[in-house]
Amino acid sequence: MLARFAGRRVLVVTHAGPLRSTVRDALGVRDGAPLWRLGSEPTGLTETSWWADGGASVGTWNETGHLHAAGIALR
Repeated sequence: MLARFAGRRVLVVTHAGPLRSTVRDALGVRDGAPLWRLGSEPTGLTETSWWADGGASVGTWNETGHLHAAGIALR
């Protein structure tokens, strides 16, 4: 996906498992780390950035301000 969309913004809609794997890769966390401990609300927004040199960052994780602003209660 990184090669196909290099230099572009991409929106990916997914479940928590693949999202946690993406964040694990961006943070350089080893396989098998207990990422299930990271909470994830339905429709939470996570932003990652990836660079051509292989660097990455996690800008936001599970941001839910849009839900609060709309008056939607979480669990």
